[in-house]
Amino acid sequence: MPYLHVVIASGRPAQQKRSLIRALTDATERVLDVPRDDVYVYVSELTTQNMGDGGEEPEPTNVSNMTMFLREGRHPKVRAALLEALTDAAEKTLVTSRPNIQVLLSEIPAANIGEGGVPMGPPKHPAWFVALLALGLFVFAAANCRAQLPEPDGGSIQRGVLPDRWATGGPRCMEMPEWQVHEYDPDTYLLRQSGCTDFEKPFIYLLFGGDKALLLDTGSRNGNLSPTLQRTIHRWLLRNSRASIPLVVVHTHEHGDHVAGDAQIKEMRDPSIPVTLIEATIDANKGFYHIAHWPEGIGSVDLGDRVIDAIPIPGHSEASIALYDRKTAILFTGDTLYPGRLYVHSYPDFVASVGRLVQFTDGKPVVEILGNHIEQTRTPYLDYPVGTIYQPDEHELQLSRASLLELKDALASQHGHPTRLALRDFTIWPSPTTAAEREAAESGFKETQQQQLTHMWDQAQH
Repeated sequence: MPYLHVVIASGRPAQQKRSLIRALTDATERVLDVPRDDVYVYVSELTTQNMGDGGEEPEPTNVSNMTMFLREGRHPKVRAALLEALTDAAEKTLVTSRPNIQVLLSEIPAANIGEGGVPMGPPKHPAWFVALLALGLFVFAAANCRAQLPEPDGGSIQRGVLPDRWATGGPRCMEMPEWQVHEYDPDTYLLRQSGCTDFEKPFIYLLFGGDKALLLDTGSRNGNLSPTLQRTIHRWLLRNSRASIPLVVVHTHEHGDHVAGDAQIKEMRDPSIPVTLIEATIDANKGFYHIAHWPEGIGSVDLGDRVIDAIPIPGHSEASIALYDRKTAILFTGDTLYPGRLYVHSYPDFVASVGRLVQFTDGKPVVEILGNHIEQTRTPYLDYPVGTIYQPDEHELQLSRASLLELKDALASQHGHPTRLALRDFTIWPSPTTAAEREAAESGFKETQQQQLTHMWDQAQH
């Protein structure tokens, strides 16, 4: 079973040690796909007087070493993902610089490892179900390192729940509603468009404040959003003994699979839901969120005891924008970060935007990162082909801030030369630059669509 031995400088607050234990457990569980109850973390503390660096007592902030022992034969991608996840956990929790984190991997033959007095032998699980046998982590940082919250009690964050699985586009489209509605909390709703109506299957978000509601995006083609949207808002009004609430419609960006429902929403004539629609343009975003300088500035809107921060993030598109909900600590990232293909249309802008998101979230609690799509499978490094409508084994929607840090580092590793790069939970996907690349992409899309639509009434036959 995974066993982690952590050695840190003495004198750290108890809550920081608990945060470190949780972060390392999360990283191990996520990368190795092992049950959380099977992960053991042991923390011991040493004074810096008991350490030496060139014969001298080291500076606590300059020592961050990990020694890891792994069973022999791990796939290079497994090792790389594990190193990245543990480094992120140490960096985020202990607030130390990545260049100061040194990692040593040592592989041990399975025959040299005993379990109950019997050699383990070769792995019996798939490549991604690998056991972490021992971890020695020596991390020293400043004693006043700050946590995002002072206690692990959730603070004032409004808690919510996400489903284990989402409806996609099947297996039988005759049985599928046009939209799936999920209550995250009593004032936050996630709506997903069915793949039976459009392969994009986008998510949209409905947030209620004391004064008005905010709808983030209107979905893709053939969505017929209005009936579901009105029914959801009317139920909220009934639940809260309200007669009406103004609705403001905004967008993560201007692409068709997120604004296609605009025309229908504009035609709503419901006196209990007066609608204001903000166009998906830079100027409209600047005016609504009061952003003085695009894209460097930060704006906000108050829904009534619910402040939403707005961070311009061009790169996927010109008018892309991320929203941070202070009430739930959710970061909505649109098509810039989600479990799938991150299409990059302007590489320099995209790199700068990811950097601004990292900077903006530094020191803030981030409970979930929610994007607009799911295109990844639950199998690491594997996505569904473009055009897929039925995804029975898809990745969960939510990502963490560690994914944002991973994206930032992956972009930095390209040194300004955009190339397609598959990571565990998403893929950096620069726009095709040649006619041949575009033709190949279109051909693959048409083939997948034809196959999926042929079986849309019963995908079990496929």
